[in-house]
Amino acid sequence: MRVVTICVLLCLSAATACSNIGEPKVTLDAGVDAGQKLRTVELVRDRLGVMHVYGSDDQAALYGQGYALATDRLFQIELTRRQALGQQAEVLGEKAFDSDVASRALNFAKLGVLDLTLARANDSESVDLAQAWVEGVNARIAEVESGQVPKPYGLSPKELDLLPEPWTLEHVFAVGKMLTFGMSSSLEYEILASALRKLGADFYNQVPISQPTYDVFPMVDYKAGQKANPRTQPKTRAPSRLPQGMTYKHRFFFGRPQSNNWAVAGSLTDTATPFVCGDPHQPLDSPPRFWPVHLNSKDAGGSLDVVGFAFAGTPGVQLGHTAGVAWTATTNHADVMDLFEVQVVDATSIEIGEASFPIRQRKEAISVRAEDGKVAKRTVTFRDVPNQGILLPEEMLPVPTLFLVDNPKSDAILLKWTGFSASSEFAAYANMAKANNVDEWERAVDELDVGAVNLVAADKEHIVYHVHADVPDRGSPSALPMPWRVLPVEHAPALWGNGLLGADRLPHLKDPQGGLLSTANNDPWGFTADGDTSNDAFYYGNFYARGFRAHRINKRLSELVASGHKLTREHMHELQRDVFSSMAETMIPKLIEALAATEGTPELVELQGDADLINAVNALSAWDKRFTRDSGAAVMFLALEWYAVRDAFADKLGAQLFDPIASADPPYLLGMLRNTLELRYVGAEGLMLGGRDAFLLRSLRAATGWIRQRFGSLDVSTFKLSDVHAAQFDNRYGKRFDGGLTAVHGSADTVNVSAAAFFENGVPRSMFVSGDGALYRMVVGFGADGVPEATINFARGTSEDPDSSHFADQQESWADVTYQKLPFRKQDVEAAAESRRMLTIPNYR
Repeated sequence: MRVVTICVLLCLSAATACSNIGEPKVTLDAGVDAGQKLRTVELVRDRLGVMHVYGSDDQAALYGQGYALATDRLFQIELTRRQALGQQAEVLGEKAFDSDVASRALNFAKLGVLDLTLARANDSESVDLAQAWVEGVNARIAEVESGQVPKPYGLSPKELDLLPEPWTLEHVFAVGKMLTFGMSSSLEYEILASALRKLGADFYNQVPISQPTYDVFPMVDYKAGQKANPRTQPKTRAPSRLPQGMTYKHRFFFGRPQSNNWAVAGSLTDTATPFVCGDPHQPLDSPPRFWPVHLNSKDAGGSLDVVGFAFAGTPGVQLGHTAGVAWTATTNHADVMDLFEVQVVDATSIEIGEASFPIRQRKEAISVRAEDGKVAKRTVTFRDVPNQGILLPEEMLPVPTLFLVDNPKSDAILLKWTGFSASSEFAAYANMAKANNVDEWERAVDELDVGAVNLVAADKEHIVYHVHADVPDRGSPSALPMPWRVLPVEHAPALWGNGLLGADRLPHLKDPQGGLLSTANNDPWGFTADGDTSNDAFYYGNFYARGFRAHRINKRLSELVASGHKLTREHMHELQRDVFSSMAETMIPKLIEALAATEGTPELVELQGDADLINAVNALSAWDKRFTRDSGAAVMFLALEWYAVRDAFADKLGAQLFDPIASADPPYLLGMLRNTLELRYVGAEGLMLGGRDAFLLRSLRAATGWIRQRFGSLDVSTFKLSDVHAAQFDNRYGKRFDGGLTAVHGSADTVNVSAAAFFENGVPRSMFVSGDGALYRMVVGFGADGVPEATINFARGTSEDPDSSHFADQQESWADVTYQKLPFRKQDVEAAAESRRMLTIPNYR
């Protein structure tokens, strides 16, 4: 048995103070020499449930973080580690098998070893911090193993009856690599684009699939109202169909981000110092993927004083603030991976250009737990192509390979990704957490290699937008096929033979003249504005958010500045909770025009005088265009826009693709609808049968029919959004972990986004459930002394224990989007303290 000694020196107010820690009384270990110098950790939990870790040095603080996290979330981090290693099915069964196949194919375990080796060579200090975190986690596991504390819920004999193995550094770096894949993956989108060319060719031929719906780009100052140039019509393809009974299953192994962040210069604020704001979106897990924590060793002479949010299963603080600088992130969507169709030669090699590359096969046994608890092993063969990438197993594809390739002889798809090389993300985030100002912080950002994110930061004087990642330089976009779909393998040498994009081709702004910075997963450069990324100075990426949130954020900030207001913290809160619908702003005036056009227009005579249409248009005209939970008009508009989406695109996509796309990424088709209504591309009129007026009125008639059937009345005071829309907090294991449904504000196009599928098999769902959302919202300003001051709300709670007072105590403030101060200064932490505990770390290496 591996023993890690922890000694409890102090537990104040024993019954109450330790109630959230759950430890037994432990005596000083007899093996500790009386004169031995001991490192110490004080754990202070505040009323929000946030743990403040005060270490006698940096490593002690990380040890305390690992111990506290394992106390709060041992079951969660066990599943996270298993996800990275491809071992979830051993405890979760068949439903986790495909995810295990993906993790094994991508080989996060091996990639973690590569990253660890690089870190040991280049930044041994960050490795020491990670090792301290590992020791803290393992200390808690040892307590569970020895029986000092009971197994937590999920691991107890009544559930999985599982004791986690001790963590290793390799595990930490494997989890880190998995997270960078999630932040940099375009895999699902490139596969979908390839499927669209064949299975949804009518849609692909007519609609520019990458065109945003608003021209808002962080690196481009677009004039208000400027329209994108129409793209050249693509070469048409004849549609094909999947065999009877086969469906396209869109697979998001690692979630779809819909995050926002922005910064405001001090010249525009009431405090004369900046604000930086962020609300990262991830799948709505219970417990959430982020865990709030404060690490402080600076009071004892160390280098850490940082508070914010960590991905559960990783050391340190990835997003938050130090005593001098605050930062947050959204996914950047730089294209750092490509897919190539290949032919396997004698099962031993593939050819790329004139060169032959060997295939290295790995046979791995994946354990799968049956419903009766028995575990069986299932062998899967994985195929690596050293120095080139991997061949995707069929389990990772939504349809068989032959439906994604052009060459009938191609029988495999090669994935190339910059993350298949060693990278240094852990050191980068560790050094961000030590930065005192934006200059030091930017030097840390420049250490990032994989997982491109739009990082926005501020100190008391400056605001900055910074992206750093290894993005392949694919040469002139006009010279080669665009690499956002499966390509013939002969293009691989050209696309990956030019090195990486230089710093001048990575987004970066500092103290812009207008004093505003914002990102919302939108195109940073504006290359997608015309729906064509083959006619630009260089290729950066193709798949971005539609621009709804970016447009609204920029518009509201610009309106406030133009009105002469000095921006306040409450303005930032209001913008994070904003649920104004830009789609409604576009559609409702056109709908009013359409109803007025029924008089005297022969094509619309059948709709003239329709009482339901008149009543619905009147209700929507009076609506404030806000998706609040108590709004009935929001339900009516939701139905209108989705019936319009169905009428415009369902036939073009076909039943095999419409539902998967509409379910996987609701904002995408809404963006395409707005582009169609606004005639932003060639041929848009052809998608609105009978013209725009008739199209909108037919969609509204279908919507009112559904509302009458569902609610028995069109009176918007008799139903509300919360009757049909909610956020759902799932747990991969389920049972008491599941958070169920929570009524929330927002929709697919709002800043406070809550995207949900409307249709299933062509029929409205009984409940429109969002499985993604902001896991936390944070607004950081600066005090008179230049120290950041944060207000936050976050989903669920800090503990995974269903019996803990901090299991779901934050859910109400998260759903209502109300804010509380995040303690940082020592006096504020003490004032908010709920419990405390002191640990010692003897014999710590």
